[in-house]
Amino acid sequence: MPDTLSPESLRFVTRLRELKDHAGVSLAVLAKQTAYSKSSWERCLNGSALPPRQAVEAMCRFIEQPAAPVLALWELADLTWGTRPGGTPTGPAPAAEPAPQRPYAPRRGHPEQPAPSHRLPAQRTEDTGQRPERRAGTTRRRHALRTVAVTAALVAAVTLPLTWWLAGTLGRPATRHFPAPDLATARPLCTGRACQGEEAKATWCSGRAETVARKRTAEGAMFEVLYARACGAAWGRMWFSRHGDRLVISLAGDRFSVEDTDPATTGSYHSTPMLATDTPRRITACYLPEKGGRVCIPHP
Repeated sequence: MPDTLSPESLRFVTRLRELKDHAGVSLAVLAKQTAYSKSSWERCLNGSALPPRQAVEAMCRFIEQPAAPVLALWELADLTWGTRPGGTPTGPAPAAEPAPQRPYAPRRGHPEQPAPSHRLPAQRTEDTGQRPERRAGTTRRRHALRTVAVTAALVAAVTLPLTWWLAGTLGRPATRHFPAPDLATARPLCTGRACQGEEAKATWCSGRAETVARKRTAEGAMFEVLYARACGAAWGRMWFSRHGDRLVISLAGDRFSVEDTDPATTGSYHSTPMLATDTPRRITACYLPEKGGRVCIPHP
């Protein structure tokens, strides 16, 4: 990465790399899922460019990670981006020197015509009875009046729509808006047997998950077993799957599965319901492709 990155910018770029590597996604898939190009993500991950805030939020949504901690690092990087270590800002390029002016050369007329006089004619004040200074003051007043008129028009253009909107909303009952929970800190909605068969994301367990086991198939598909200690439950997740592929997890006679049924979601996460357990390493997860043999972790 560039040596000119500040410590705050370096921590932010390093965290982005960790999230991408942990999710096991490629730049092409990241570009497809976040609507930001592959080349843009490549520059952001090597420290050449600071990604927009919307790109960071889109990446966190895709990899199912809480956005608040990453956005806090982004805020610090945004304040210090473009400074060398030690806080020395990179100065702007020096301004170009003005080009030398060419000396005035009078235009030549016809040889038989008299040479033009280079003296300026005296200003006549007999006709108007005004001095040049008074005419200059009149011009300044005109500019001032024009500025006041333009400012008044801009203020009216801004305040009139606001007044109409306020008039239309007064008297209506106020609508309460609640912020979305931070899955990394929110209290889970279930624990233990109450989580059996529930969805990890819907019960706020996904933000607390840790990877127990992970496997990549020969065709490039990825699957893993995740465990949320606060919920006392585990589940399976697959990505880079193809239409018709399935993931099955089982433990002590309990069995749940998920299938990739939509060709448009290739590369997205597909998660099984949760199994209530305090021994997640005893779970068996098997990837069953539409074409080819199954792959399991741990090996049955």
